[in-house]
Amino acid sequence: MGIKAFFESDKRNKKRFHRRDDLVLVGTVKSLNQFEVCLSDCFYYIPLKHLIPGAFYTRGQLKAIKYVSMYQSRNLFGERAGIRILGEVESVSVVKRCEIRELPKESKSLCVLFRIKGWSVLSEPIELAETPIYPFGIFTFQNFKASRDTTELFLESSEEREFYRLLKRMTTDVNFKSFEFFGFDFVDYNDTLVITKNGECYLQLPMEVIREMPCSGFETVKEAMRNQ
Repeated sequence: MGIKAFFESDKRNKKRFHRRDDLVLVGTVKSLNQFEVCLSDCFYYIPLKHLIPGAFYTRGQLKAIKYVSMYQSRNLFGERAGIRILGEVESVSVVKRCEIRELPKESKSLCVLFRIKGWSVLSEPIELAETPIYPFGIFTFQNFKASRDTTELFLESSEEREFYRLLKRMTTDVNFKSFEFFGFDFVDYNDTLVITKNGECYLQLPMEVIREMPCSGFETVKEAMRNQ
C-alpha cells in the first residue's frame, strides 16, 4: 500500500459494510443489572430508532451481524472496563420493548432483539481508548479480532493499525525513540515528536498529546503527512 492509498483508508471505512464479511455489533449497557441479565439469559437488544433510514447504521446490516459484544464502560465497571465478551447470534427479531420479559418495561417502542447461542470471554480484552462507542458500533469480524483497543476498531487497514501502534509505543517504551514509516522519520526529541522527510520538518507535537489523547494525536500526525 502506498502513501496515497493509506490516506484513502478513511473513505474505505465508510464503505466497509458493503463487503461480504461477518459483522460484530458492540453495544453499551445502561446498568450492571442489564449486563448481568443479558449475560445470564443470552440476549442483547437495541432500540430500532437508532437504525433510521439514511443513518450510518441501516436495517440492511442486521442480516450480516453474526456476533454481539457488550461494551463495559469505566463508569459502570471500573477495573473490569473494556470489551471482554463475545456471543454468536442465534436469531434476530424486531419486538416491542414490553415483550423483552427478562428486563420488564412498559413500553411499546420497537427494539431489535438478538438471541445469543452463548457468550465467551475474549482471550485478550479490547481496552478502552479515547474513541468511545455509544450507543453501539458495527465492525467487521476481522477488525474486531485484530484490535487491541477501541480506537483500533475504527482503523480499516493493517498498515494504519501498525502506524497507530508505533506511535503509541513511543509513549510506553523508553528505548523506542524513532522509526520510519512511508518515507517519514519520526523522532522523540526531548519529549516532542518531530516528523521530517528529506530533511524538511512537517510537524512538532508534544509527546503528551500522543500519550494522553492517542486518537487525536494520530489524526494530527496523519493530517501533517497528508499535507506534505
